[in-house]
Amino acid sequence: DTARQGRLARLLIGIALAAGALAAGALAATAGPLARLHGNQDLEAAIRVACFYPLVTLPLAIVRPAMICRGRAIGATLLETANACVPVLVLVLLSMAGQSFLTSLRGWVLACTVRVVVVPVFLRRELLTEWRWPRRDDIRAVMGFSLPIQFSRVPGIVQSYLDKVIMSVSLTPAQFAVYAMGAREVPFVGQIGSSVASVAVPKMVRARTEGGIPAVLAVWRRVATATAAFTFPIGAFCVVHAASVMQLLFSSRYRDSAGPFAVFACLTFVRFVDYGGLAKVLDQTGIILRSAAASAVVFLLLSPLLAWIGGPIGMALAVLLGTSANAAFLLTAYRRTTGTRLTDFFPVTRLALLLAGSFAAVGGARLAVGEHLSIGVDDRAIIVAGKLAVHALASTFAYGVFLMLLHQTELRFRGNRSGR
Repeated sequence: DTARQGRLARLLIGIALAAGALAAGALAATAGPLARLHGNQDLEAAIRVACFYPLVTLPLAIVRPAMICRGRAIGATLLETANACVPVLVLVLLSMAGQSFLTSLRGWVLACTVRVVVVPVFLRRELLTEWRWPRRDDIRAVMGFSLPIQFSRVPGIVQSYLDKVIMSVSLTPAQFAVYAMGAREVPFVGQIGSSVASVAVPKMVRARTEGGIPAVLAVWRRVATATAAFTFPIGAFCVVHAASVMQLLFSSRYRDSAGPFAVFACLTFVRFVDYGGLAKVLDQTGIILRSAAASAVVFLLLSPLLAWIGGPIGMALAVLLGTSANAAFLLTAYRRTTGTRLTDFFPVTRLALLLAGSFAAVGGARLAVGEHLSIGVDDRAIIVAGKLAVHALASTFAYGVFLMLLHQTELRFRGNRSGR
């Protein structure tokens, strides 16, 4: 009801402001010690200016989900894009105008502060309801739903730094630089799954109300298939052309980073969908925390061994296997919770075909144009970019042909089944 939505909106804003104030206070309190630790007194002033960032940013996290639940997914995406770009644009323009770093940083913080106005604007319907203090069941509902999700992020955050800590201890500085440059996911592609999930979760909630669990699983299956069809060829392209991508991004000195980068690009085939989204709809958010713990255990057990055996590539494999363990844990939990088969909600066969087709398209395109557009170590960045663009166009064409053939095959198969 509207009254409860108002209470929940005020509660969430209050929690966001409290967390932001706590983070801002911690940054301000540690500014001096951090500056002395690094022997840089200018750092203290910079941290004290930037410490307001969490306070004026955390409340914004409420707006996007609220807009998506109202069916305004495109508007939410445009707003989030503007919120991200405007402060950066202000920072760049002030720097180009010759302002000092601190002045530019103040402008950036001010631009971030101005963004807060969108919170009361887009949540005015909830905030204008009659004032009521949050009830105990409101607090219990928010905490019971959100805390497992937030705590589940801790192992992933630790893991994202721990692999580099381990490698920095066991490798020379030059070898560590090779790993650090390659140990990154394909830019932007890793966010597609979570972005699609933010739109799909409200649809799955409506599907559960209208058609029960089977309807929810059908929506999730379609989302997984559609997202994989878009992201798999990008991941395959980065695996096949890993050395050239590294050369384009960081120069030919880091072509050796292609090994770790190719393994990290394989994360695209695992993170193409937000596995936790289904748990939110099924009111099983505790599963997310347990899956994150399982992923962390797998990574901690495998990372020292694989790093010792395979060096940078071994560590990258440990990250990939830890992430895969998280996905496997959640899929197994969903199968047990819903009492269905894995293939009822996770299109294993279709995903395998898309994966094979992606590599076939990218590999075939490379063989077709490789002799004429092979990328050399001494090629300049603009030449590398141009050749990769041609490879990408050829791969896109080949993948499009594959999708058409796959579609025609499925139609023919369905026709044969209906004719029996």
